[in-house]
Amino acid sequence: MKRTIENPIIKDTATFLQTAEESGGKISDIEFTLMPEGGNPLHYHKTYSETFTAIDGELGLKLGKKVTKILKPGESYTVEPMSLHSFFNPTDKEIKFNIKIKPGHTGFENSLRILYGMAADGSLSKNLRLFFS
Repeated sequence: MKRTIENPIIKDTATFLQTAEESGGKISDIEFTLMPEGGNPLHYHKTYSETFTAIDGELGLKLGKKVTKILKPGESYTVEPMSLHSFFNPTDKEIKFNIKIKPGHTGFENSLRILYGMAADGSLSKNLRLFFS
């Protein structure tokens, strides 16, 4: 299975560093690159936390509908289950960041693979950009 996947709609790549299966269900560890103006919509997860760590460049997080947080390289922030959030690139350069899902979640990993695959092969309508942005 491919370790790195690309999504041209939200302008990012995801590299699976450690999957839920590889960690015995403890963690899903994924490194992302995100182009300027890239990001995802507000959403929440019911059963796992998501820890964001900025690696190269600043990472924007929207927390709820009103709070915005900017992480500088080396800074982390954990979003607990049921908390509305999204990520975005607030800069004019490509950024790199890490997401750790705890406990690991094969369904999350597979949804990324499916959505990115559909986006990469043109199976998603451009109207679905609203879903990703």
